[in-house]
Amino acid sequence: MFPAIDELPDIIWAFSLKGWTDNELGIDWLRRIFIPQRPIGKHSILILDGHDSHSTGLFQYLCLQNDIHPLYLPAHASHKLQPLDLGPFSPLKAAYGQLVQRFALTGLATLNRRVFTKLYIEARQTTFTERNIRAGWHHTGIWPLNKQKLLNDPEIRNFGRTTPEYQPPATSDGLYSTPKQSDNLRALIRQIEAKTTPQTRRAVRKLGHSAIQEHTGAQLLRTQLRELRQLALKQELTKRSKRIQKETKQRSWNLEQVRAALAPKKVHFVRKEGGEKRILRTVTLE
Repeated sequence: MFPAIDELPDIIWAFSLKGWTDNELGIDWLRRIFIPQRPIGKHSILILDGHDSHSTGLFQYLCLQNDIHPLYLPAHASHKLQPLDLGPFSPLKAAYGQLVQRFALTGLATLNRRVFTKLYIEARQTTFTERNIRAGWHHTGIWPLNKQKLLNDPEIRNFGRTTPEYQPPATSDGLYSTPKQSDNLRALIRQIEAKTTPQTRRAVRKLGHSAIQEHTGAQLLRTQLRELRQLALKQELTKRSKRIQKETKQRSWNLEQVRAALAPKKVHFVRKEGGEKRILRTVTLE
């Protein structure tokens, strides 16, 4: 434990070697923070996530000894059931960020523990209001009790499904087609992500990024191929015009000479492999 700050005697500081809470800090928080503030002579419910520090034997024993009933949230559900996550934490983060920016304008770059505490307390006092706290409980459906608020959530309804339910975008003729533009592909990814679990959403996002990269590379190759074809056509037309040009002493041509000059020509696209030329494609120019 760190010593208390004189200006803020209600703040208690603690740390762990790894930077995360552990069993010892969990017990210390229960003894020094929660138990002294519980209503004496009444039973209390303590809502917790599934962290190991909340489920040790000593932690549960202290709860039962003080008429505290631990209620553990399901795994990976704190973003839906944790009142702090859905209530005060978001405005607290925004308010603290604004205070830090304002502090940086003073020219003081060092944000030590004393300054951090003062900024945090100021942000907490403006955001941990009764309205924001009640909103967190309301959004979770824990209080007032509203089971359907969670059960109707799209992420919960699609939880555990191997195939997400989504409707592919329809074309103008009413048929479904594979997206051929990057914008269409991104729109399809957003449509799938809206109705999948977080784990599936991350996998879809990675797959989408890979697909967009491949699409961009293919588009560049198509552009290069089109430019090469235009260059080959231009070169062939230039050669064809030279064949029909009048020679210095020639003043007339017969029918066979005209036909030979205007006859369609074949252009070969070749690639060298091991010293030999390999014809990839032949195009006839009319």
